[in-house]
Amino acid sequence: MVTGKDSENYTETGTVPSLDEHGGRVGIIPAEVDGIWSRRKTKVQTFLLLLLLIVPWTRFENSQTILMDIPNRKFTFFGVTLWAHEAPLVFLVLIIAGLGLFFVTAVWGRVWCGWACPQTVFIDLVYRRLEILIEGKFVARRRMKIDPWTPTIYFKKTLKWFSFFIVSSLIAHSLAAYFVGARELLRMMGDSPVNNMTYFTIITVTTGLLLFNFGWFREQFCIIMCPYGRFQSALLDADSQVVLYDAARGEPRRGSELDATPNKPTANKTGDCVACRRCVQVCPTGIDIRYGLQMECIACTACMDACDTMMEKMNRPKGLIRYGTQSGKSVTLLRPRSLIYLALCIVFFVILGIQLKGRKEVDIGLLRALEAPYQIAQDEQGRKVLLNHFKLHLKNQTHHSIKATLSIDSKKWGNQFVLTTPENPVDLPGGEDKVVHVFVKYLEPWNLAQGQKTISFQMNDIERELVLVGPIAEQKNE
Repeated sequence: MVTGKDSENYTETGTVPSLDEHGGRVGIIPAEVDGIWSRRKTKVQTFLLLLLLIVPWTRFENSQTILMDIPNRKFTFFGVTLWAHEAPLVFLVLIIAGLGLFFVTAVWGRVWCGWACPQTVFIDLVYRRLEILIEGKFVARRRMKIDPWTPTIYFKKTLKWFSFFIVSSLIAHSLAAYFVGARELLRMMGDSPVNNMTYFTIITVTTGLLLFNFGWFREQFCIIMCPYGRFQSALLDADSQVVLYDAARGEPRRGSELDATPNKPTANKTGDCVACRRCVQVCPTGIDIRYGLQMECIACTACMDACDTMMEKMNRPKGLIRYGTQSGKSVTLLRPRSLIYLALCIVFFVILGIQLKGRKEVDIGLLRALEAPYQIAQDEQGRKVLLNHFKLHLKNQTHHSIKATLSIDSKKWGNQFVLTTPENPVDLPGGEDKVVHVFVKYLEPWNLAQGQKTISFQMNDIERELVLVGPIAEQKNE
């Protein structure tokens, strides 16, 4: 709520906009605003909201479009599935996302906060619109905070929080689909919560957190908890795009001390700012942009639209509050800071592309069996053979079935080595793994220097080394 000595006097009182002089929370109720920037932002946020909520329910190449299945250590992004042993690739994706955010911030400032952050998108596009629909516009909602409670107010508050709960539950289920899987989530929704108590608890807690955050906590998350606003000073410079008030054009404001002092030489010259405080009233964090760039500013452009509307009514040029740079230069990518971030993004993106291109369809893990390291047995012809037993772990990293054929190249290693398995070729369904027992026979006379010999076997077009162990070959006396 913005009344009296509330957050409009941020600079004069030296307090955080959402706190009063005693440190208590001031519930900010921003005024509605309509303008070219708010309409553009609504279109962008609508697209992002639909994208966030719809993507987990879509499929791409026989798999969920985006799935982060943490219990099974499986991460799918648009048909590419990364497994636990490929954690560096997931790390590369996170690095690219982080550097991309740094690059965007260095060039266009906090456009992420004001246009694309889920905190802003959900509050502006969903929760605040429900609030307006049920309780009325900002004047009615501000009055409702100070008026005595009546049955009508009780009804509106109850209806508002019930609608908040429904929306929070829907969002929580859509978010859960990213981690559980849409089909599995639908199955659990039709089952008893007792049979899926872990996921039921997680979704219930998530719903409560969303309800608390988007329904009540709101701007406090940006001001108190989000670290992005605090390290933006390390990402921004004088040439970064920010929301700025043109003090040279706006000052002295109408009604200011300078304007009211007749002995001042500039007393008859008043700036374009009419001190209507409309820019403060529409700000979701309650700051006064006229006092310069502040940590609490999320670059939501609400003050720009509010000021342009007022300038239009006063027959004065728009842009008193506008996008600009502190240096006064045009926004450009050709700066060392932005070029470094962009170059790093490209480097890591190329590394990721190379790694993805070099991925094999089947990942192979080879372990020696737990029994004796080797055995000496007889084959069907009565010949002595050295027998080594291995366990081959095969992981199909694609979404289609693969037949894997195991063999030892006789041209390369001769006919002394025989590879046998209970199943050859091995059928590997898409996305699944299988353990195959492999027996390698080394026909007598075997020659094992230092008790071992390294050969290789093939599985389709993949070649892997195999170390055979056995008795150390006897040295001949000269």
